[in-house]
Amino acid sequence: MKMSLSSIRGYFLQQSESLREFARGYGKYTAGTLIIGILSYFSLMAEELNNNYDGIWHLSNFVAGDFEISLGRGLERYADRARFGVVSSPLGTILCLLLLGISLALIIRRFELGGTRRAWFIVFLMTVNPSLCDTLSYIYLAVNYLLACFFAVFAFYLLTADAEAAPKARIRGILSCAVALAVSMALYQAYFDVFCVLLVFYGIRMILQRREIREILRYCADALAGILCGGIFYLLLTKALLFRAGTTMADYKGAADIGPVTILLAFPASFVKSYQEACNYIFRYHFWTDLEFAGILCALLVIGLAALALCRAAGLFRSSKVHFALYLLFLALIPPAANAVLFLAVGNVMTGLMATGLLLSVALSLILLPEADRGPAADVLRVVWPAILLLFGWYALFTVTNDQLALREGRTATVTLTEQIVSELYRGNYLEAETPRSVALVGRPGNNPYFARSKAFDMANEYAQFGYWSTDPRNNRVSWYGVLTGYLGVTFPLCDDVTYDTLRATDAVAAMPVFPAAGSIEVIQDVVVVKVSDLYD
Repeated sequence: MKMSLSSIRGYFLQQSESLREFARGYGKYTAGTLIIGILSYFSLMAEELNNNYDGIWHLSNFVAGDFEISLGRGLERYADRARFGVVSSPLGTILCLLLLGISLALIIRRFELGGTRRAWFIVFLMTVNPSLCDTLSYIYLAVNYLLACFFAVFAFYLLTADAEAAPKARIRGILSCAVALAVSMALYQAYFDVFCVLLVFYGIRMILQRREIREILRYCADALAGILCGGIFYLLLTKALLFRAGTTMADYKGAADIGPVTILLAFPASFVKSYQEACNYIFRYHFWTDLEFAGILCALLVIGLAALALCRAAGLFRSSKVHFALYLLFLALIPPAANAVLFLAVGNVMTGLMATGLLLSVALSLILLPEADRGPAADVLRVVWPAILLLFGWYALFTVTNDQLALREGRTATVTLTEQIVSELYRGNYLEAETPRSVALVGRPGNNPYFARSKAFDMANEYAQFGYWSTDPRNNRVSWYGVLTGYLGVTFPLCDDVTYDTLRATDAVAAMPVFPAAGSIEVIQDVVVVKVSDLYD
């Protein structure tokens, strides 16, 4: 018994020393992430800006329920309970930045970039990026999402910790990786992209270091085993949580149809889709922004990355044809890895929230830079590629700044318009207690002719365009409810979804003018109808 207690004590002492060593060597990158993040998202925190899709549904308190479990995100409920359901933009943002900072420190340590300028490049690029800004504006779920990101990185870290050890240690690494990966996916499946991107770039790093082919293939086998075991653990965990909640998988974005067979059958189509979505994100949507010169910058980024990859390929071709072939294969896997969630959610499309893996690919491209290689091409790339990434980081900084401006402007316009509507409802005695009626606010506010839209609003990504929410009955109702209760501090009964759907299909509503014109408020079928805009289908 004494020996057992002594060994346990020794294990914890060893782990404590490892944590202290990690904090001393890599804590600065977590602190740097926190400082850069606070400076970049100060407006978002100070003004508690939230996106208009569903970031305004729960502005003070939220605990995930059966709906989240039915999406395969069963651990969100427990993560919310750990925070007592309290939603706070300033505190939540800081927690998110801490989780991101720890994740980046783990990445920097595993890729042996500590003490280099490349490490700080990665910290900067991953802290000021459109995907993180979207996530932080989604504040009641943001902490859960960054927790999923942390566990995805931790899964990679555990897998590669014992990659060169004895078989028993490698099995331990695979199983511990699988558990962490299952936890990550049970919080939010989109960060599976991050895990896959890290695997691919770690493999590229091994190839560039001219590791033995046997060692690289063993790593690939471990990675596949980690993904397979992680998938099995996630499936078992999801089934258990669904059973406990007494619910089934929802139809939302095809969740109910997801399974091993459907994933395998759709694999070829998903592989092609991953390339399409990567190209759309970069070339068509310009990282979901419409800033000036964005297209030129995106083209420069891709051309520079191609030149960098080809330069390293040429060196490998001269030294080892097998390493060269593996290198090309791993390069081809970057877009599928960056969009790996598309293999799970068959037929889905990538959104700003799901783009962290692709942005991480841009940041990790720094490991492709030639170190000991000599020659004109290598010397040029060592200067040009960091300059391109610095330019991209500068662009990303102003992208997230513009998004915050758009969030503030859209919220101001939406709240002002809603205040006017409420005033007219009270002035017209539509809300008298003696004759209580429900209210239907038809149309999204962003399309009202008096809704103020600046250039910043038009250039922002769709998550930041506050007031452009979905017009289907349920989303329309809860979004208006969020504005009324969260920003105006008033409440009155909004009509139910079925009634709303019936009303908006009537000729009477179609014939009504748009608020604030005379006749824009009418009583139809004993419901007070306010036509906010013509966009409501």
